[in-house]
Amino acid sequence: MKKLLVLLPVFGVLAGCAAGINHNVAKINGRTYLVETKNKNVFGLAQWSQESTFVDLENKDIGKELAKEYVHDIAAKCRKTLNIRAANANTSAKVGTTSKAKADPKEVYECVIDALTK
Repeated sequence: MKKLLVLLPVFGVLAGCAAGINHNVAKINGRTYLVETKNKNVFGLAQWSQESTFVDLENKDIGKELAKEYVHDIAAKCRKTLNIRAANANTSAKVGTTSKAKADPKEVYECVIDALTK
């Protein structure tokens, strides 16, 4: 019984290793693609793969898309922190507590620029 208790976590770890996403790079018809295949398993008893997705790595806009997403994420974080700061300032001054406090767009712009230059 003690051996089974020792081996049970080992089987659990091995079963968990099979789950995840497999990434491969493939060249199809002269173009390079990133092939992502998601794997699912049920406690090591069964395992299956979902349909693969292909991302064209030679796409000229992929860097532009990634940069766009990065800037949007930074802007959302800056907007959130500045909105919280503005709301805290309104509650401490007890001015307009019924209205929703919003950050100044100029401050958001400066926050984004600061974050991008770091």
